Amino acid sequence: MVPPDKLIQLINHTVEDLPYDKQQEVYDFAVYLKTKAKNVVTQNTSTLGNMIGILEGPPDLASNHDEIYD
Repeated sequence: MVPPDKLIQLINHTVEDLPYDKQQEVYDFAVYLKTKAKNVVTQNTSTLGNMIGILEGPPDLASNHDEIYD
């Protein structure tokens, strides 16, 4: 496995030797991977809106709080 600090150099040298159209493909693929990685992070973060409805209970639980716990 290539150390992280050397990997960027290896990628740059390899891509420099490719024809322009192949460089464009590499760039497009890198953008795709970056977007895909960003989407995975976004999907793994929960928001309150995503949590609504995941638990069962009476629909008026909040309005009846005092009656239930007094």
